[in-house]
Amino acid sequence: VKERADALADQMEEIERLNKIIDDLLVLAKSDAGIVPLALRSVDLAEYVSNFRCDGELLAEEQGVVFQVNEGTVSEWVFDPVWIRHVLLNLFSNALNVSQAGQQVCLEVEASEDLLYFRMKDEGSGLPEDQLERMFHRFERLGNSTAVKGNGLGLAICLSVVERHGGWIRALNRSDRCGLILEVALPRIDPASVAL
Repeated sequence: VKERADALADQMEEIERLNKIIDDLLVLAKSDAGIVPLALRSVDLAEYVSNFRCDGELLAEEQGVVFQVNEGTVSEWVFDPVWIRHVLLNLFSNALNVSQAGQQVCLEVEASEDLLYFRMKDEGSGLPEDQLERMFHRFERLGNSTAVKGNGLGLAICLSVVERHGGWIRALNRSDRCGLILEVALPRIDPASVAL
């Protein structure tokens, strides 16, 4: 009976994993086709980042990781706050997955005249240069494949969402220490000029 229960639990776990892949593929297909609506609005960045910091600190604390936020002085920017939060949570989750207790994950928020930057920095082992662009390919799981969680669609969804905003996302190895920087850039946009 216990063996049957264990087998059933394994099957249910696999079904849940497959359902997650299907859901992610649907989101990606809809985003790529431009049929995921963007609810663009002017966002108070101080409040937005503060809310993200609170959630991030709780998640990081569970792993013994320090979460730090460095933000500039820009006050408002136009984007879809729900979808960009999804992007930031995905980047943060990936950073936590490669972090050890005692290490630090940092979110930097900075704006130039025309671009808003979100940079998620970790202290993991980084990646070979030839793998950095591949991070955003569908079903791509880089690094130690047995330790990497997920289905390889999260960063592809992030890329699609950021591109829907007219922006870009890239990965860089840190120059000051081991680790990665995942940088999102969102252009300054007028909600009326975007086809929703």
